[in-house]
Amino acid sequence: MKRLHTNIFAGLILLAIASIFSSYAQESQEESLPTESPATESDSEMTPDMKVIAKLLDGAEAYKTSYEDSVALQNKKKRQLRQKTAEIIAKNVGKPISFSSLEVWEVEPEKELTPYGYKKAQGVLKKLKQHPQTRDLINIMGGGDLKENPLLQLFVAAQLVTCKKCMRNTGRFEVTFKLADSAGYDQIIKVVDSEEAALRYVKGSRYPVSGRIAFLEVKDAAAIEVKIILK
Repeated sequence: MKRLHTNIFAGLILLAIASIFSSYAQESQEESLPTESPATESDSEMTPDMKVIAKLLDGAEAYKTSYEDSVALQNKKKRQLRQKTAEIIAKNVGKPISFSSLEVWEVEPEKELTPYGYKKAQGVLKKLKQHPQTRDLINIMGGGDLKENPLLQLFVAAQLVTCKKCMRNTGRFEVTFKLADSAGYDQIIKVVDSEEAALRYVKGSRYPVSGRIAFLEVKDAAAIEVKIILK
């Protein structure tokens, strides 16, 4: 089985999964953008790496909720952001991406499912397939074969991070970078093959980063934020 990625931030993925899976199919037709879009930084104020993220998000910032929004408008924006996230995932997973200068936030061991964890994951997947809306999302992610679909593996494994018997170290390491100049907390995680390679990265230092997108999450927090895992 292909290795399954997770990390210290996987709790954030859980919230995203719950949000996407519970309501993904509520909106059968695409809704128009809100009449008032939030202010965004001009191109002249954005660093090259911020522009890379902005291009990937493809206008998702328009669905940022505000405390000034009514409950009805917040719910509408949340539905729109779920739809937009599904489009971003379908368009970008597997594609190459490059950043010129990212700051190292943390370096830690990568985890994968144990045989026990894999059995638990199959149970989670079975439940997801029972609902039409989650079946649609699974198809968008590349199909329901847990062994052959790395993106699906990440979503399912994220629900098992509190199960100590379910996870073990892979021998590889995850280097988490942050885009410190952005309005939110964007994370880019690069998986490296050895401890030796991992120790080349120093917390607080900046490095050019590139790879292919293996996982992508978009969430509404301080700003519209993105989490990317690179192969």
